[in-house]
Amino acid sequence: MPVTVYLDSYFLINLTIDYLSLYCAGLLCGTYARRARLLLSALTGALYSCAALLISHPLTAGIQTKALSVLLMIVIGFGFRQELPRLCTAFFVISFLLGGICSALGIDRTLPIMLISTSVAVGVKSMFSGSMRGAAAGGYSDITIINGDRCVKLRALRDTGATIKDPVTGMGVLIVSPEAVSALFEKRAANILTHCDPADPAAAICSLTALGLRFRLIPYRAVGVDRGLLLAFKPEKIVVDKRTRENLIIALSPNQISDNGAYSALLRVS
Repeated sequence: MPVTVYLDSYFLINLTIDYLSLYCAGLLCGTYARRARLLLSALTGALYSCAALLISHPLTAGIQTKALSVLLMIVIGFGFRQELPRLCTAFFVISFLLGGICSALGIDRTLPIMLISTSVAVGVKSMFSGSMRGAAAGGYSDITIINGDRCVKLRALRDTGATIKDPVTGMGVLIVSPEAVSALFEKRAANILTHCDPADPAAAICSLTALGLRFRLIPYRAVGVDRGLLLAFKPEKIVVDKRTRENLIIALSPNQISDNGAYSALLRVS
């Protein structure tokens, strides 16, 4: 029995499923992406689905082509990241789930499909937003820190709970693990930073000043710490997600920032 497929409905359904699958995959993997990029990625996937429907050819329907299209969508939506394999896996699982719902409802029931897909996306977000601190606000950011002829790259959690600022300049503070930025300094300075006594950062200031380095102290409060001081410095350049940030300084965390090593810095977002 022949089946009539309306191309506009087919395109809209695929666009909706692809966008929500990408959005949920980002939430599951804690990876931030701008909505415009996700929309462009979903548009690419929807156009491919329509092309595969209209062009009956083994090349468009092959497993390899479908896998390449998914990889292209992930790259368009999230860029080249270490999480690409996880993002692809999450996208496959979620799109398979939403696609199964579509098949159960029927291709012509566009509105119910969109409503259920949206409900699934909202449910996934609510499930993971509590356990992924800062993910709902932005997930992770790629950080590049340049100091003289030295450069380090690291990953920061975009944290809505961080309120620390430099009281002198009013600049925002990027809290970083000392080990993550030790490569910015020569061996003696790096050794001072990584072995600094959290209870006496002033002693480290004296040693670093003797080496000709300019550091400062920033007051902070945290759970179990009523009054504390963090070692801080202003490097030549800080790049956050390919954008230079002039209004940031770096403070060294006295504690381990990430239990599983997923990130080595905390970036305040409002």
